[in-house]
Amino acid sequence: MKLITGHGLDDVLAWRPSGPVRVREYLADAQALADRLPGNGGVLNLCEDRYHFAVLFAACLLTGRPSLQPSSHSAETLMRLAQDHPACLAVHDTGFDVAGLPAMAFPALESLQRKPVDGIPDIDDRQVVAILFTSGSTGLPQPHAKTWGRLVQNGRAEARALGLDRTPHVLVGTVPVQHSYGFESTFLLALHGGCSFWSGKPFYPQDVADALSAVPRP
Repeated sequence: MKLITGHGLDDVLAWRPSGPVRVREYLADAQALADRLPGNGGVLNLCEDRYHFAVLFAACLLTGRPSLQPSSHSAETLMRLAQDHPACLAVHDTGFDVAGLPAMAFPALESLQRKPVDGIPDIDDRQVVAILFTSGSTGLPQPHAKTWGRLVQNGRAEARALGLDRTPHVLVGTVPVQHSYGFESTFLLALHGGCSFWSGKPFYPQDVADALSAVPRP
């Protein structure tokens, strides 16, 4: 199944403070980052910028790595992840303390060596592409492996249920994209529901107002 089913190569997928990002630019960023990822284990995607998260997630798809997305970033959670996934690499864009895990900073997008993109790549439907975790409020956080085929179905179903497949919107989310709700409703809805997303994570009312004013309606 295609990495992106809701857009063509020249459609806008994301909005950043610098302006719109089209699908072919996004895929070029993802492939360039995939070429720079060391090792071959899972990736702990700690990027707070929603576009950085999206680029890293696609880079993992292209290299067959699962994206690890715990609901908590506490030192205890990260240490447990390191035990359960000893080859994992933490990637961050805010100087986050990764509790001794092997890590790399998300590179400046301008430094990536991009190549022309002439098509949207296919991803195996059976590939486990994400491992999400419960909150741990009633015990240890429990992992839930997600295959690509199921995630695509989820994104399409949510878009249909909300009518966004007929009237695409720009998605502005306050919830972290690593969270299962933020992941499906601000990322998968863009990849497979025909929407686009704002790269930031506004929290305070003025931040939300500024984000809404920075993107086109609806």
